[in-house]
Amino acid sequence: MKFFITLFFFLSISNLHSEEIFFRINKLVNGRTYLWGVMDISGNVKIPPKFEGLGEFVDNVALAQSNKKWGIINRKGEFILKPEFQDVRDFENGFAWVIQNCSYWIAFECERGKWGLINKAGEVLISPKYDGVISEEAPYIPRLFGKPTGELTRDRFFFGKDGYARVYVESSDPFNRMRKYGIVNLEGKEIIPAKYHKIDFFQNDIAPFSINNGKGIFYGLISISGEIILEPSFRAIESLILTNEEEVIWSASYFDKDEKRVLHKLLSKDGKELSDLRFHQVRPFQNGLAFARKTHTALWGQIDKSGNWSLEPTYKSLNDIIPKEEIKKKYIVELDGYKYFREKEENALWFTERKQDPLDGFERDLWGFSDLAGNVIYPAQSFEKGFFSEGVSWVSLRYRKKNNEHIIYQALIDEKGKELTQPLYLYTLPFRNGLGVAQVFGGNWGYLTKQGKVVWWIK
Repeated sequence: MKFFITLFFFLSISNLHSEEIFFRINKLVNGRTYLWGVMDISGNVKIPPKFEGLGEFVDNVALAQSNKKWGIINRKGEFILKPEFQDVRDFENGFAWVIQNCSYWIAFECERGKWGLINKAGEVLISPKYDGVISEEAPYIPRLFGKPTGELTRDRFFFGKDGYARVYVESSDPFNRMRKYGIVNLEGKEIIPAKYHKIDFFQNDIAPFSINNGKGIFYGLISISGEIILEPSFRAIESLILTNEEEVIWSASYFDKDEKRVLHKLLSKDGKELSDLRFHQVRPFQNGLAFARKTHTALWGQIDKSGNWSLEPTYKSLNDIIPKEEIKKKYIVELDGYKYFREKEENALWFTERKQDPLDGFERDLWGFSDLAGNVIYPAQSFEKGFFSEGVSWVSLRYRKKNNEHIIYQALIDEKGKELTQPLYLYTLPFRNGLGVAQVFGGNWGYLTKQGKVVWWIK
């Protein structure tokens, strides 16, 4: 069942203008090569399958591959940036990372090469010169084949939560690949050259950074202009403010030679000491106050943003002060003592009932769904949990074939419990922009309308 929940949607869709939506299509050539194009919602081919790889359209342009090189095409299928890059990552914030001089590939993606940056206008903003860009996992977008056969999908974010990309260069030593980091902003400009050991997230336009001077790693503060606000001399610097709406306060740790232990100072956003007090531990600020203690055996108290005690240390343990957050399983909704499952996009609550299967006699959990008030709409008879998108979900039901053979296939169903199609499909993926995708026996996929009509077969 996890397969269906995580397969959120592989349709690579994009608005070419306010009225037209494009869906990627492909065809198999010579039994081994896929060529890609696009169609509209009615199945009319807008760009015939002719590209070896294709990204989704963003503001009328898409990344496309021809002769094993990537460039940018317009909605007519014409290159506005000639294909010259060995590898690319799909558009993010109007930019795409491009890669040259690849020396190491994994699953048809370059893992070692020189990275640069282009924009949607086809301009090369940064020629490939970095050895990589730090990334984090993006929400999973299911796709038909993925990069190995040409469908380019954004599955990583390269611009961080503060809006900056952390680029790096590596030393040439293959046994000790030391990295030095720099910063690229949302205008596609390198604002801090790649020469630091690490650069953390920016708050109030200032971030902790570190250097390795051969004697150890030391932290200071740097601005987005590259100006060093606080020289690196601390073991670590961390933010004690959880939001960007407040002025940041830093906790800076260092080794105190007199006390022979690690202590923390409180610093203002520009690195000025806020208090003469030193702490063993400080928790992040909430409502203007933070829990702190002076040694690992000391009592806990509360300090204000000036670093002064607002509540003298009187607590032995924070467990009695800070309520533990109840960790609930994702998607669980409790209603009238019953547990339901709902993803945020859905207007239905899924539930299970333990029933005996009359065909084989085994007991199993079968799925049904109710409205948001808990009124049952579809009784528990699906072998798997579905997922509603654009008012349509799938349910897994038995389908009787010749010789009374029963196979579990999927059918489409609406939010009122009406089955829109017979159980005909092996897998069904969510609807987006009016079409869904389903796989039939034999392995082929088709774009489907909500009435189950196949608009296009995908090989």
